[in-house]
Amino acid sequence: MKLSRAIVLLVFAVAAVPTSLLLAVTSIASRRALLADARELTRERADRLRLRIADRLDGTVHALALAARHAGFDSPQDRQRELQTLLAQREELDGAALYDASGHPLHDARAAAPGVTAEDAALDAITGLLPVDRPTFGPVRRDPASGRLSLPLALPLPGGRSGGAPEYLGASVSLRGIEDLVARQMIGTEGVGALLLGRGGEPLAARGPLASAALPAASAALARERAALEASGEVRAEELPAGVPAIAAYAVVPRTGWGVVVFEPRARALSLVRWVQGEGALGLLLGLLLSIGLGLLFARAVVRPVRAVVRGALDISRGQFGTEIPLTARNELGDLAHTFNYMSKQLQAYDQETRGLYRSLEEGYVETIVALANSIDSKDSYTRGHSQRVADISRAIGEELGLPDRTLKHLYYGGILHDIGKIGIPERILLKQSVLTTDEMRQMREHPAIGASIVGAVAFLAPAAPAVRSHHERWDGKGYPDGLSGESIPLVARIVNVADTWDACTSTRPYQEALAFEAACAVLRKLAGSQCDPEVVEALMRALDKRRATGRTVVPASGQRARAAHG
Repeated sequence: MKLSRAIVLLVFAVAAVPTSLLLAVTSIASRRALLADARELTRERADRLRLRIADRLDGTVHALALAARHAGFDSPQDRQRELQTLLAQREELDGAALYDASGHPLHDARAAAPGVTAEDAALDAITGLLPVDRPTFGPVRRDPASGRLSLPLALPLPGGRSGGAPEYLGASVSLRGIEDLVARQMIGTEGVGALLLGRGGEPLAARGPLASAALPAASAALARERAALEASGEVRAEELPAGVPAIAAYAVVPRTGWGVVVFEPRARALSLVRWVQGEGALGLLLGLLLSIGLGLLFARAVVRPVRAVVRGALDISRGQFGTEIPLTARNELGDLAHTFNYMSKQLQAYDQETRGLYRSLEEGYVETIVALANSIDSKDSYTRGHSQRVADISRAIGEELGLPDRTLKHLYYGGILHDIGKIGIPERILLKQSVLTTDEMRQMREHPAIGASIVGAVAFLAPAAPAVRSHHERWDGKGYPDGLSGESIPLVARIVNVADTWDACTSTRPYQEALAFEAACAVLRKLAGSQCDPEVVEALMRALDKRRATGRTVVPASGQRARAAHG
């Protein structure tokens, strides 16, 4: 699992890091480019608005200049008719009048557009501009009743007059058309709009949701840069201060000193960046999901062979040499599997060879020990073959008790070697035909401990040492050498004890004749619970019954002769 997680995380990182960096760089670059484009666009729109306003005012001035050339005739009716014609031709004019040299309006040469109120106030405002030597604009006025904006305009009549003849032409120019130009700068409801500010910074026209918020910053910026912008005719663009999230462009309308401001919200300018970021985030998410899926597939492709190798290694560690990994991939993992399979086969061959050598060595040891045991048995004609018979009976009892093969082998060795300690007993005691003295009996009872020390020194025979040492222990605790009782006596020793007792009963000894089969069985059942383990005795009886049923020998030859004599 650790390797799988590492692979998935690695693939995830390889996919996520470059994609995230690319998305971040793209967003930053797009943001800068879009802000630059937004500044350039607002600059162009501000410049276009400024020029349109200037063109409209220039058209009005040019029309009044043409009219002024024909305004010097003497007939008052002609003058009045000329002014009425002028107002009819120029819809932006709210009123017009002729003035004498001292700046007083000629009452017989005045005209007003239909629906225009406060004619006298509108036209008399011109007198504050006189005298003039070129077309001149006055300050913008707002009609308190209608709220309509108007711009006073005065220009001298060509050639000059005297004797009460008109000297100047004055007009009140409506800003409705200019307000329409400003209004057309607003785009939908996204905050894009414009401001038209008077020379003193007062708002003349405003359109757009951000107009009110942008007014203070725009007015302050124009107050700082009005002179420079008016002199150079440039248009400047900048981001408005914090609190007004917009990009604004400033310009000044020629000859009027009016400020034009066109603004666009930053959010609208950066909407493409948000789209790019959203699409990029979606692409990143899909890419990461794909990378996780590919990482899982790749991890599975890598981890499965590794797990197979691990399982194979564990099988080999458990001794299952020859285990092979069914992997045929033509890559490094396939090479690893091929090498592992070759190693496994080689280990299997070495194991088989080693096992053969071990069996040969073990058989040599056993043959040597058996020969030694037989040599001990051969010293006394009555005990010849005793150790082998005890070993066979012990193994039969163990099989009846369901002991595992490994324990049966140790039990067999214990049966063969149970009297190996007699090698350390003097022959005068070992071969004595009469009853042993107390001292001789003490020496004779040392043979289990001597045998256990001999057997325990050999590694593969060491598990049989308990059977050798304790085969003379009794169930009731009256045995030797340790006085053990009951189940504190090792099971292998209890089995060898019963097998040894059975062979003793069915073999001819100096101090007794061999018992017949039934008599020997009776003796063993009598000893159950005192000398012998009752359960082991019953296992012996079952084993003997099975042997009799298959016709196999259950007593040595001397016992068979005794049974025939009693028959």
